[in-house]
Amino acid sequence: MTSPELTQLFPHSESPDLGASPTEFRLASLYRFPESPDKGWWLRANMISTVDGAVTGPDGSSSSINNAADFRVFEVLRALCDVVVVAAGTVRAEGYRNIRTPERLTHLRSRYGMDPHPHLVIVSASGNVPADALTTDADVSVPYVVTTSHGASILPAAFPSENVIILRAYGDGEAAGGGADGGIDAEGGGQVRASESTGGSGRIAPEDIVGSLLELGWSRILLEGGPALLGQFVRAGVLDELCLTTSPLLFPSAVGRITTIGGGSAPVGPPSGARLGHLLKGEDSTLLARWELGD
Repeated sequence: MTSPELTQLFPHSESPDLGASPTEFRLASLYRFPESPDKGWWLRANMISTVDGAVTGPDGSSSSINNAADFRVFEVLRALCDVVVVAAGTVRAEGYRNIRTPERLTHLRSRYGMDPHPHLVIVSASGNVPADALTTDADVSVPYVVTTSHGASILPAAFPSENVIILRAYGDGEAAGGGADGGIDAEGGGQVRASESTGGSGRIAPEDIVGSLLELGWSRILLEGGPALLGQFVRAGVLDELCLTTSPLLFPSAVGRITTIGGGSAPVGPPSGARLGHLLKGEDSTLLARWELGD
């Protein structure tokens, strides 16, 4: 993909045009993580949808609705983070492999003393992770998997044990961090049953996932979905920022919403507020917004 021109619509800038740049200094300054957040970490999500709300296109993945403008920001967001977190269902649908920083953007990672490439963490309560997710180049780290004890027992044997993070599974109605239904079914669909005596489906609390990342020294966290995983992070109140691309397409379908609750039967809490941090426009009318969440 070629790097398209972007225009800053908000906030007002005396130099709103962000031309294609190999080093992406200006774009990186717009998306930089806070230097010293009060809580010591920052969690942002990056998602895309069509104008009418579809999160995937005809091929069942986001690749058929994204474009060069989205990809330009996508690369910068990855270059600025310590770790990319994604649900196993999205790994299967999108074919996640080799999260590598382009050579022209490695200066952004050096500036903040980060590893050469972001780490990949796959969330799967059930352990249904494809073995080919381990297909990485020699200089790219093997993915980590966050799962339950049941999930760990059925992971592909090829996954190194030191890269498997086993967290407690919470049952239906059982408190998990921020509330009785704060746990995660991270498969992107319905509920996942775990082997622990939880009285129902096994879920992993978003707060526990964040805690495990901090223990590994990763405080700049980028969540890339899918919708069920993002929905639970929003409900748990641990998401600081949402980067949302609106692709100039309409695709009427049964697929929609960048945030969902697995199974569709869980109670819906009050809406969360958001403030517009900045808004960019691509040459083809793609809109790229950065929303700040919380108080």
